[in-house]
Amino acid sequence: MSHHSPEIRAENVSWSAGGATILDGVSFRAPSRRFTGLIGPNGSGKTSLLSTFARLIRPDSGRVLLGDDPVATIHRREFARTVALLEQHSATELELTVEQIVELGVIPHRGGWARPASVTDRDAVTEALAAAGITTLRYRFWHSLSGGERQKTQLARAFAQRPCVLLLDEPTNHLDVSAALELLDLVRNRGLTTVAAMHDLNLAAMYCDHLVVLQRGRVVAEGAPEVVLTAELLADVYGLDALVQPHPRTGRPMVVLCGTVTAAERSRA
Repeated sequence: MSHHSPEIRAENVSWSAGGATILDGVSFRAPSRRFTGLIGPNGSGKTSLLSTFARLIRPDSGRVLLGDDPVATIHRREFARTVALLEQHSATELELTVEQIVELGVIPHRGGWARPASVTDRDAVTEALAAAGITTLRYRFWHSLSGGERQKTQLARAFAQRPCVLLLDEPTNHLDVSAALELLDLVRNRGLTTVAAMHDLNLAAMYCDHLVVLQRGRVVAEGAPEVVLTAELLADVYGLDALVQPHPRTGRPMVVLCGTVTAAERSRA
């Protein structure tokens, strides 16, 4: 890779599945060492776009770049050392401990499954457990963990990869409010180039430096949360009747939901 924590760029990325266009000429940039949120209604293409970054999907046209390098040209092992993905549903049928799951993150640095872990690998696991705040869970079994603890374990696995880029697909989807805030604090404090598909608009406004809004597979807005999150955009893209106000403590935009646009129109009629 050309430099540490590179920016990610999508250039005119299109992709279709089952005869439907899912991504339609998507172009945007996720700045280096910043937290970028992908937002938009269900079915707008957030997960598919994230999957093109993670090389799980090959676009029909256009390209994704990490720094100056098209992701399609990066060697598989080098890519695994550079990009870590936290998927929405991370499950395992195996009876693994937290430590064993986090150790999976160092495999790209080992040169193969069979190679024993080096001192550096073991240090990376210990550091990742500490960074995710789960050192005390080290010897617990996966099946005994809460939803928040499982997400932190998967985040520690991603940290153990020592990536430059972190990709997350709705990381707070099944978490209670406090677990969601803890997880996003951990992600932001890591200081990596981060791209997350996000569902909750207020969490996106609180944590993201940069927002990309998708609608029907196209980018309809991009920029800082205070520029992007407007009542007009929420009405147009989500069909929401909402107020957007500065948060009294942080000054970041805060979305106050009042209903749907159609309900608002009916009440005014």
